[in-house]
Amino acid sequence: RYQVRFSSRRVLNLLLAYAAIPLERSADVFRVIDKLEKIGIKKLRLELTTGYMDESGDKIQGLGLTNEQVDKIEKFINIKSPRRKEVLTQLHEIFSEVPGATEEIAVLERMAHSLDVLGYEDERVALDLSIARGLAYYTGPVFEPVLLDAPEFGAIGGGGRYDDLVKR
Repeated sequence: RYQVRFSSRRVLNLLLAYAAIPLERSADVFRVIDKLEKIGIKKLRLELTTGYMDESGDKIQGLGLTNEQVDKIEKFINIKSPRRKEVLTQLHEIFSEVPGATEEIAVLERMAHSLDVLGYEDERVALDLSIARGLAYYTGPVFEPVLLDAPEFGAIGGGGRYDDLVKR
């Protein structure tokens, strides 16, 4: 049994605007968000703010974000629903004041509609906003398949759109 989870780096860029985080900090912030399942929300908050000491005694450097910024990140990653349409509705609600949000969310809406038409139900392909993919060159939709009966493996693959990689 498997599930493919997807999101969008462009929607994550909206998160940066929503939380008043400069775009040049995106790679660091997304790298931490992408570790959510591995480290949990408490350590994620610490890594985004002051840092912490891990179990081995190593110091994990914090990014120095404010608690208000991290609260907004947490509100975003807590948008969860077994239904893609509900996730999209919640996205519209929290990003209602963010310029360009309607257009970027519309891309995810078109993807969700296409998945519906193709017969991929919500249980098989889920919209999961915590999918960030740690690599900075992704520019659009990103995805990760997971094995539902073996969650200890995490994502068994992944990828996404990267418009300018060849140009680089």
